[in-house]
Formats: sequence, structure tokens, C-alpha cells
Amino acid sequence: MLATADVVVIVFYLLLVLSVGVWAGFRQSLEGFWVNRRRTQTALLVFTVVSAKIGAGATIGIVSSAYETGIGFPLVAAASTSAGYLLIGWLSPYIRRFGDRYNAFTLSEFFGVRYGRPTQTASAAVILLTYVSFLASQFVAAAALLSLWSGWSFELALVLAFASVVLYSSVAGLRGSIAADAVHFWMMAVVFFAVLVPAATVGQSTAGWRESIPAAFWSPATFGGYWFVIGGILFGAVIGAVSMELWMRIYAAAGERQAKRTFVWSAFVVLPFFAAALFLGLVAHVRLPGLGHPDEALFRLMAELLPVGLLGLGIAAVLAVLISTANTMIVVASATLFRDVLPRRAQGSDRRALALSRLVTLGVGCVGLVLAILVPDVVQLVLNAFFTVAVLSPALAAGIFWPRATRLAATLSIAAGAVVTLAFLPVIPRQAFVPGLLVAAVVLLAVGLRSAHAPGEQPGLGADLRSGAAPKR
Repeated sequence: MLATADVVVIVFYLLLVLSVGVWAGFRQSLEGFWVNRRRTQTALLVFTVVSAKIGAGATIGIVSSAYETGIGFPLVAAASTSAGYLLIGWLSPYIRRFGDRYNAFTLSEFFGVRYGRPTQTASAAVILLTYVSFLASQFVAAAALLSLWSGWSFELALVLAFASVVLYSSVAGLRGSIAADAVHFWMMAVVFFAVLVPAATVGQSTAGWRESIPAAFWSPATFGGYWFVIGGILFGAVIGAVSMELWMRIYAAAGERQAKRTFVWSAFVVLPFFAAALFLGLVAHVRLPGLGHPDEALFRLMAELLPVGLLGLGIAAVLAVLISTANTMIVVASATLFRDVLPRRAQGSDRRALALSRLVTLGVGCVGLVLAILVPDVVQLVLNAFFTVAVLSPALAAGIFWPRATRLAATLSIAAGAVVTLAFLPVIPRQAFVPGLLVAAVVLLAVGLRSAHAPGEQPGLGADLRSGAAPKR
């Protein structure tokens, strides 16, 4: 159980950051709720991009994976994340032009404008599945933290994590998330680099520490084999281009230049956080052998390394980032459901649409809670999400760079890729993206070469966005 001083620190910090987010979220417009009125500056965008990334994936998930299998998953995650940021930074001017031109809030709206409503609906289904899985991973991580330190059952902690995140998200929206993420970024930097990493090096020589790690842990292939390493880095980079939370932040930027700078900076700023999480996972393997559940590695290590007061600060920082990341996942899934699934005529006035947005957010949170109960595994939930969303990348790339791509080709590509990925997840859970992505690409190419454009498609949209020209109707 925690000391009183630690509890006070945790409560104070959580109240502080939640207040920041809620205050920013009050009295905002529909555009403010979803894309922060398209006025966000570069520094705030870097803070929110990196903070969203170092949620359960970089804290709980990477520490857990490093504890169990070594450097494989963390290295692939770091390399693919950085490459993905650089790729979407390159694409960001086109994305921003699209957002401004069509008042877009989501990624699926691009598929709708370029190909048509069927492709928009197919992509929205994939995005919903992806981000609900991401959301569930944050719920599981937050519940593991609450359960460990409070003594409550995991199920009770899960429900409490769900309630706090959903209530916060329904008020804060993207605008509140960006405001709170600025606080989270600096707190996590302090906790990782000024507190946890130095504490982990005390009393342990570098040579002695390295010798205590099994030799297999230093191989990048231990986690999922070389297929995972090669495919994860080559194909994982494309996930950035189809990550809707990044599209929403491009829409939220003050301009094209700010959006591009955001992702160039983020590609490098995020790497030390991954390195710190990898290091802490390996340290936990040495100091805490035989843990029943690897997802507890970070929390157990914090309990061993940090004194009263600092322990509360560390727990508060991790818990707050989980809440913030979960908020981002809810906003993304809710925006997809609101803009790409619900009929526009049902949304009504701006005020009514904002109220409906908050109700949709509540519903998405409930679905995330159910998935967290069914699959209480942080690493697998994150992998499921990454692998599923990757199947959008062939249709997206073709929509920008290949005018020959058709509605039928794009829709079948997304559907076939998603079905194959989901079918292979139980068989090869750490390499399922390979057949899914290959099938999506092959179907797009084969059907695109043999089918004609349907009425309403805009095959020249990509060229218009690249040139900055007005849309061709």
C-alpha cells in the first residue's frame, strides 16, 4: 500500500492535469472539440504527439516486453515510430490542404472524398476497431497500476479507470487533451530522465548489469523473429501515415509549416523515451526475476527504486499519461463514428452536434471497457491495433499518388486486408501484419487495373493536393 505522502502527490497531480484539460474543454465549439480550431502551434503539437505515444505502448508495454524478451519489440517500435513521423511529416502539407479544403476532421473523410462513401465506411470500420483496441490497452494499463497500489481487484480498478477517462474525454475533447499533454510531457521527462533512470543505475556497475542479462535478450529477433524485425520496421513506418490521431493533429495545426515541423521534431524527441523504457525493462529483469505478470514490471521497479513522495510522483505521471493517451484514443474513435458513420442530417446544429459528440464519446468508452475485460494484455492489444490499421496504407497511398485506383479496388483492398489480418492474429500474433498488408496491396493493384472509376470519384484529388491547386469537380 502507498504511504500517505504518495497518495497526496498522486491526487494533487491528477486533479491539476484533469483541471487543465477540462478547463480548456469548456465552452468550445464543435471545431474546437475535434481539431482545436486549427490554430495549434508547433511546440504544443510536439508535446501532444509525443505524450500520446508514450502512453501504455512506451511505458507499460515496452518495459513489459523488454522484461520478458529483451530488445526486439522496443527497437522495432522506436524505429517504426520515428520513421512513421518522418513519413507523415512529408505528407502533412497534402493532409492539411485536404483538411482546410473540405473542413475535414478524420482520416476516413479522405477516402470518402477520393473514392466515395463505401470506401469511407470500410476505412471507418477499421479505424474504429484499431482505436478501440488502443483504448482498451490504456484501460488495462491504468487498471494494473491502480490495482497494484490500491489493493483493489483488477475488475474494480478497470471500471474506475474507464469512468475517469470517459468523463474527462467527454468534456475535454482534442483541445483539452492538447492542453493537458503539455503538462504530461514535462512531467514524464522529469520522471524518466531525472528520477527513474538515475535511480536504476545506483549500486550497479555497467559491466555487472550487462552480464546479468541473458544473451538472447540482446538479439532483436527474440520477440517475434526476423520477420517481425524486418517487416515491423519496413511496414511499421507506414502506420504513421494511417494514424488518425496524427491526421487530427495536422488538421489542428496553425498551418502547413507548423504541421511539418511538428513531426520532424517528434521523430527525434520520442526516441529517448523509448530508450528509457527499454533500459528500465532490462533493469527490472535483473532486479525482479520471476514476476507473475510482465505488465507489472515498471510498477514493481518503481516501488523498489523510489522513496516516499517520489514514488507518488512517478505513479501520478504514468497514470496521467495513460489517461491522456486514452483520451486521444476516445477522441479519434468518437470522431470516426460521429463524422464517418452517423448520417450528417442526424447531427443538426453546431450545439446539438457537440452534445451528440459527447454522447458518442461515452459509447466508445463503453466498448473499450468490454474489450479490455476480454483481452487484458497491453502488448497484444497494441499489436492488434497497429496490425489492423496498417491495411489502410495501400488505398491511402494510391489515393494520393495513383489516379488509376478505383473505389472498388480501394474498398476491397481494405476489407480483404482486414479480414486476412484478423484471421492470422490467432495463428501468428506477432507477424499477422505481413499477410494482411500484402493482400491489401495485391488486391488494390489487381482490381484497380481491371475496374473503372465510379461516378463521384475524384482520381485527380492527389495531384490537386500536391500542387495546391483548387479541386477539380
